[in-house]
Amino acid sequence: MVGYKGADVLVIDPDAGLCLAQPLCSADIGVGRHQLHTPSAWAAAVAHTVGVPATYLRSELDADGVPLRVECAVPGGSKMPNARLRWADWVPQPPLHERISWERPCWMASATAYIDREIGQIGGRRTAPLIQVRHNAMVALIKAETTRGPVWLKTLGEPFSREARAMKALSALCPTALPTIMADEADWFILDSFAVQGDGRPTDPYAVLADLQIASARAPDRFGDWPRRDVAALAEGCRNVIEMHPLIDAAIAQRLEASLPDLAAFAARAAGCGLPDTVVHGDFHADNRYWTGRRWIFYDWSDSVVGHPLLDFGLAYHLEPPDRLRAGLLAYADRWKRAFPATDMATALATAPVLSCAHQLICYAAIARSIPSLHAWSQRQMSLWAGRVADAVERAGPGFT
Repeated sequence: MVGYKGADVLVIDPDAGLCLAQPLCSADIGVGRHQLHTPSAWAAAVAHTVGVPATYLRSELDADGVPLRVECAVPGGSKMPNARLRWADWVPQPPLHERISWERPCWMASATAYIDREIGQIGGRRTAPLIQVRHNAMVALIKAETTRGPVWLKTLGEPFSREARAMKALSALCPTALPTIMADEADWFILDSFAVQGDGRPTDPYAVLADLQIASARAPDRFGDWPRRDVAALAEGCRNVIEMHPLIDAAIAQRLEASLPDLAAFAARAAGCGLPDTVVHGDFHADNRYWTGRRWIFYDWSDSVVGHPLLDFGLAYHLEPPDRLRAGLLAYADRWKRAFPATDMATALATAPVLSCAHQLICYAAIARSIPSLHAWSQRQMSLWAGRVADAVERAGPGFT
C-alpha cells in the first residue's frame, strides 16, 4: 500500500495478491476478474472486501482487455476492518506524480468538487455518489446523478483531447445531434442531458449521421485544422502499420500486404463517387448513440477526423444486426442522394466495407503508438482489423476493382 496526498493505493493481483494477505479473487468477492467489466464494479468489490470506500485508478490489461492487476485508492490511513493488509514490494510505475491526472489517487475528489460547483451554479445538486463508467489509459468517464438529470464528466489524453472542441464545432451546425457541453476546462468537460430538443419524430440514426456529415461538408472552413484521413492514403497507412508493428500476426500481415493493391483501387473508386470529405465520427456504433425520445444524440467524438464519409462504418459492419445495418445504409444513402444528386452511392457503398476497416486499423495503430500501456490490447485489435481488411477485399472479389 502506497500513500499519496491523503490517499492510499491498494494493488490487487487477482491471482497472487500484492497488498492483501488474502488475495482479492473469487473466494473474496464472489466473482473472478473476467466478470468485473466496469471500473465501478472493481471499486465496489474492493470496497466490500476491505470495508472502506474505494476508487478505481489503473490496471494492467491483457490482450482481451481484462485487468491483470488493478490499483484502487482508499482514504489515507484507513482502518480496514475486512482485510488483513501487508506492505507490498511494489513501486508504482509510472510514479504517481508523473501519471495522467485520472490515474492519481486524489483525482476523484477534484472531479467531485468540479461537478458539484458547476451543477450548483445552475441551481442543481448531486444526488448520489459518482459512478466510474469508463476508466483506462485513454479516457475517464464519470456519471453523476443530479436534481437536473444525469451529467457526465469526461477527460482524455492525447491523441483524443480535441473532443470538446470538435463537439462545439459540430454543435454549431447540428445542435440537436450532440449532447450539450455545459462546462469545459483544459483538462475535462461536462456533458448534460437537461435540454429536450428535437421534434420527437422517429428518424433513422444513419440518416441523422448523414445530415451531420452533409452539414460539415458545407462548412469546410470550420474543420480546416482537424486531423485528416485521406482515402487515397489508406493503403500506404496500412503498409506503415505492417512495417511499424511486427507483432501483428504474421499470416494476417501477409494477407493484408497482398490486399494493398486492391485496397488502393477501392480507394480510387471511392474518390470518384462525388462525395465530398466530411467529419467522420470514427467510432459509430449503437453504444455511441442514444434516442432520447425526441432526438438521436451521438457521443464519443474523440476519434473524429475529416475524410471520406463512408469511413464511418467499419464497426457498424461488424456489430450491427444485418437488417438494422441494411435499413440504416438505405436511409443514409437517401439523405446523400437528396443533398448531392450526382453522387454514385451504389459504388461508394460497395467500397465502404474495405475502406472503413482500413480506417479502423490505422486508428488502432495510432493508439498503440500513443499509449504504451495498452500495447497488448491495441496490438490484438490491429491483428483483428488487419484480417478484416483482407477479408473485405476478398469478399468484394477482383471483378469489382
